[in-house]
Amino acid sequence: MTLFHHRVSRGALLLTFNMIFVFVAAFLVLVNLQAREEMKESKRGFYSTEAEYLVCEDADWNSLEDLLSGGKWVDGLLFKKDLETGLDTRGVFYQGKIRKYPLRSGRFFTEEESAGNERKALIGTLFQKDTYQKDGKEYIDILGEPFEVIGVLGSAQTTRLDRMKWIPLQAAVELTGMAGNYAADGEPDAIRHNSDLLYSIMENDDTMTDLQTTASDKMNWKEWLGSVSVDTVEKIYIAIILAFILNMLLAGSYWARSRIQKIQVEKMLGFSGSRILVSVLTEYFIIAVVSLAVSGGLLGILVAFGAVTAVSWLRCLPVIGGIILVGMAVVSVRLSADITGRKIILKRA
Repeated sequence: MTLFHHRVSRGALLLTFNMIFVFVAAFLVLVNLQAREEMKESKRGFYSTEAEYLVCEDADWNSLEDLLSGGKWVDGLLFKKDLETGLDTRGVFYQGKIRKYPLRSGRFFTEEESAGNERKALIGTLFQKDTYQKDGKEYIDILGEPFEVIGVLGSAQTTRLDRMKWIPLQAAVELTGMAGNYAADGEPDAIRHNSDLLYSIMENDDTMTDLQTTASDKMNWKEWLGSVSVDTVEKIYIAIILAFILNMLLAGSYWARSRIQKIQVEKMLGFSGSRILVSVLTEYFIIAVVSLAVSGGLLGILVAFGAVTAVSWLRCLPVIGGIILVGMAVVSVRLSADITGRKIILKRA
């Protein structure tokens, strides 16, 4: 077959198509794993498993503000929960390194915004119908005041983020007072450090007590159904990728053998086996790069249409790299055996 004025063998095409299927399946497995993690986080209210839940009956905002802005708070978030009755509305402060929360559009709070009292908000997709335009900006009323919407929480699947509203912590305290439910989250070591700081400014033993769970942390039926389907789809994806990896290895072996057969017997006497091996493996790597580019484009189309969520390339690279290296190892073994066998025959002749 001729492609862009270059002759492409059927073996190369077979290997390319198999690689594309393998890479797409690998991407979908990773996307599904990410969706599974989101469903588990949704069940926890998008708090980590190490998060500390606290109740504050009375405290001084100035003491908390000094703690948060004085450089003592590290790599963590502080949520003030349950700002509105029956709704998952939270005040949020963060500083340093924290996890990224999925956004449908817009942006997250900056550190300065989370530490201030500006009327800015992140809302879930279910609240987009409640927004209104003013001076070219989008607003929503929270606790009786207008807040500028700077981002929309949520991912491609239905999660609890769709039902949340987040505002800066100081704005939340100004509107509801210091008393209430809190959650300290972030890196495990940071959570312990930051929780100790919170206890230190609230000296009375009765002021803060641990909360194991709240009624609002329960998963609704849509999210439960989504978690079940995620587990099922994940098993299907894994079965598909294993089948295609086996097929890719067979295609790679077939292609390698066809390549070695095209090398003239005379050239095998003049060229070392390692040089032939490097030449063929270079072609294999080029095929892998082309296949990766095509599969990445296909996944990009799926993400653009909202069929799947985007997945971090840092999570993809080890998986994709491993698949390519395993394929190259199989081809190397196949070629080495073929080259050695042919040289023995030539020497005997």
